[in-house]
Amino acid sequence: MQFKSLAKGYNVYLLNKDKVSVDTCPVLDITAPHYDPNYQTGQNPLNMIKVCDVTLNIGGNPTKYVIGEDEEVAYGGQDIIITPNKDCVFRELEAMKNTSEEAINKIDYHKERIERCSSLMGDFSIEYKGKKEIEDRLSKVEQGLGRIENIEAMLRKLTESKED
Repeated sequence: MQFKSLAKGYNVYLLNKDKVSVDTCPVLDITAPHYDPNYQTGQNPLNMIKVCDVTLNIGGNPTKYVIGEDEEVAYGGQDIIITPNKDCVFRELEAMKNTSEEAINKIDYHKERIERCSSLMGDFSIEYKGKKEIEDRLSKVEQGLGRIENIEAMLRKLTESKED
């Protein structure tokens, strides 16, 4: 469904890509398609298209959007997608899911890359190599302290159980 086909009372979906949430918002008002000189495509001012002023009830607040009449999807900010179509919401969610799956599949690659870069960086900077060695030693000391704390806790339990 295109925005020009909406009427007062129809529901529109708002997909928040950042929060990954979908809200259903009723149309409070919609104008007939008209030209708006402030809404243009490209750099040429002659590329004006007809738009509809769509007012939605978002969380109890009337919010107006100017949307191309033939559009099925509009953007209400960087991470907000507005559409009257469930299919458009589904496709957008599917694309988001695929993007996240691709990122997860690349985690091991990037971890290995970080390790190799860190290893090679020491060959090109004495300061970096020294800092890395200090960090590695500190990490080993912290691990040793953790083991000592565990042993101390076990000894306390043993002495407490013998006192009882």
